[in-house]
Amino acid sequence: MKKYDYIITNSPIRVSKKILYQILFGAKEYLVDNGELWLVVNKNQGAKSIIKNLEKEYNVNIVCKSKVFFIICARNN
Repeated sequence: MKKYDYIITNSPIRVSKKILYQILFGAKEYLVDNGELWLVVNKNQGAKSIIKNLEKEYNVNIVCKSKVFFIICARNN
């Protein structure tokens, strides 16, 4: 299977949490060691919860935060 340095997504937040986390945690198997998953999350659509859950599997950094959106980099450990 091909592995990538970066996966960049505007994740489908409005799908079920189960599907969302399948996408976000499933990305790990497609990332090289220290590869990065980048995503944009609306602050009002669970950004803090998503960050907390991502921290279980990734090294998470909030790259940019506005009144509405978070840009998140989740590094594959």
